Amino acid sequence: MTLALFHKEWIKLRLWWTLMVVAGIAFALFLFFKLRYVYTVNDSIAVWNAWITKAWLWFRAYQYAPLVLGVALGFLQFLPEVQAHRIRLVLHLPLGETRAVAIHLLAGVILLTLALLPALLLFTIAGIYYFPAEWLYNLYTVVAPPLLVGYGEYFAVSAILLETN
Repeated sequence: MTLALFHKEWIKLRLWWTLMVVAGIAFALFLFFKLRYVYTVNDSIAVWNAWITKAWLWFRAYQYAPLVLGVALGFLQFLPEVQAHRIRLVLHLPLGETRAVAIHLLAGVILLTLALLPALLLFTIAGIYYFPAEWLYNLYTVVAPPLLVGYGEYFAVSAILLETN
């Protein structure tokens, strides 16, 4: 029964999830090529100076992407179920209400993680290529809060749509 619910969620979200992954990778590649352009136009000392003195982070524009992906995934996953009253059918399965909702949420968290992971890997590769290893700590401390906000927004949208009262 659990695998059937995961499969149902995958069938429902696979096209949207693929579009989210492609959009996330395309935006991360855009930021990567922007960083490469900055390194070709300026010398390394100017880039380091901008990073250290002006707190210039080349991936700063990505901070809104997890928020948008989390909200979009929450709406795409639960809005059709709630509007068509199909969520009531799921809640009457022999799994129990709590477990059925937890399976739906787990499927969404897995899909959101898999949508955000390629961009984070691309940022890590770019950071290793252009910056020293110590800089990766800076990358992860700056990228971690927006990623957590994306998960928080996914859970908030899910909670709002599932509990309409």
